[in-house]
Amino acid sequence: MRRALGLALWLGALAAQAETPQAPAASEGSAAPLPAAAAETERLTRSGAAVVGAQAPWFAGWTPAGQVLNRTAVLAQPGARHVVVLFATWCRPCEVGLRALAAARGALAAAGLSLTLVAVSEPPEVVTPWLAARGLAGVPVLLDKFGAAAQALAGRGAAGETIALPRTILMDRAGTVRAIFGREGPDYVPALLATARDTPPPTP
Repeated sequence: MRRALGLALWLGALAAQAETPQAPAASEGSAAPLPAAAAETERLTRSGAAVVGAQAPWFAGWTPAGQVLNRTAVLAQPGARHVVVLFATWCRPCEVGLRALAAARGALAAAGLSLTLVAVSEPPEVVTPWLAARGLAGVPVLLDKFGAAAQALAGRGAAGETIALPRTILMDRAGTVRAIFGREGPDYVPALLATARDTPPPTP
């Protein structure tokens, strides 16, 4: 089905590191060193159909348990703002950002930021242990089986025929996109935390 959709996955800024082999999708920790973080986090105004200042596009998928998880359910999670991160287990730059998020889970929650991970076109038996090995067990995961959510949130080209990873979409409680990040740098987590500062606390 993925091939029928013509989904050609593309790694943002990875071309400069073409000599680094892609890690296989596996549950154990990777022995290969991670690529260096970008000098600073890439900030974007749009990604796929997501545009800063506009309503986030519809996206949906399934949890590893087979339940539907969509934009409505993500926005219903506790928190003033919602962080949606698209990744793949073979995407080495994605792992850099995910490890930073794992180390900052407590700080993100304290700042009122919920976290949802979107696994692009990979099965739960690969994704679940891979995330657990990186300190992200228990974080809500949307399995994007056919790449539709990735096309909506990270598509490139007129028809979203290629996908740019990693991608982080920040939404407020109304579903408005407040920020979009590409490849993560050392300022990634501080940038996420800064988004919560001008957000009023949830209504009791």
